[in-house]
Amino acid sequence: MKKNLARWLIAASVLLVMSASSAFAGPLKDRIKEGKPIRLGFYVAQPGSYLSDDGKPVGTNNVIALGILKKMGYTNIESETMDWGSLVPALQAGRVDIITAGMYVTSKRCETIGFSDPTTVIYNSVLVKKGNPKGLENYQDIAKKDAILAVISGYATIEQAKRAGIPEQRLMVFPGPTQAIAALKAGRVDAYVDAEDGVNQMAKESNGELEATNPASMPDRNYVAFGFRQNDEDFIAAFNRASADYIGTPEMLKDAKAYGYEDRMLPGKITSKEICKQS
Repeated sequence: MKKNLARWLIAASVLLVMSASSAFAGPLKDRIKEGKPIRLGFYVAQPGSYLSDDGKPVGTNNVIALGILKKMGYTNIESETMDWGSLVPALQAGRVDIITAGMYVTSKRCETIGFSDPTTVIYNSVLVKKGNPKGLENYQDIAKKDAILAVISGYATIEQAKRAGIPEQRLMVFPGPTQAIAALKAGRVDAYVDAEDGVNQMAKESNGELEATNPASMPDRNYVAFGFRQNDEDFIAAFNRASADYIGTPEMLKDAKAYGYEDRMLPGKITSKEICKQS
C-alpha cells in the first residue's frame, strides 16, 4: 500500500513538473521544439530592416536580431515583410514570432506586446524641403509655425507630436513613408519626422529635393527593441541574456556599422521594463 502510494506521489510530481514546464513555455519555444523556423516580421525601410537582393533579412535591426539568435544557437530563420500597421496584428495572430522593424518602446505598445531590452537608442530628425523654407527643426517649430506634419499610422511620432503641442488637425496620417515623402515633395505637408538614419537615407534618395535637419534639435530619446508575444516571456528572458553578451561587442559593431550604426547608438543598461514605466 505504502509502495503504491509512493509511486502515485512520484508520478503526480512528474506530471506537475511537466505541466508547469508546458505552461511556462510560450508559443515560440514550442515552435522551436517542433523544429519549425523562427519567423521575423518587419516593415521594409532602409537602413534598418529590408531584404537583400537574394531575399535575406538585412539592415541594422535584422543583423542585430540575427546575431543574438545565433548566439542562442538558432539559425533556422525565416522572414516576412508587411506594412507597419500589420506587424503587431501578425505577431498576435501567430504569423510571425519577432518584430524586427526598429520599433520604439512605448508604454502604449507595452500594453499589447512584449519587448526585448533595447538594442539601439536613436533620435528623430525632421525631413523638409531643400533649404528648410519654414525653418522647421523640431516638433516645437512645427507647432508654432502652423505647419502640417506627415505621420505614419501606428508610429510613436504621433504621440510625440501631440505632446509637443501639434494639434491633431495638423497631423496628416499616411500608411507608410513612401506616401508621406510624396506628399512632402508635392507641398501637401511641410515636414515628416522619423528616425535620423531613415531620414538621412530619404534625403539622400530625394535627388536634392529634400534635406534632413540636425537630430540634436529633437529632444526625444527613442529606444529600439524587438517585439514578442507577451506569453513568450521565457524566450524574451533568454534573448535578453544573449543580447547582454552581444550588444556592444566588436562582432556586433562590425555587423551593424555596415548599415550606419554608431557607437553613440548603444543603449546602455536600461531595460524595456523601465522604459515601459517611464514613457
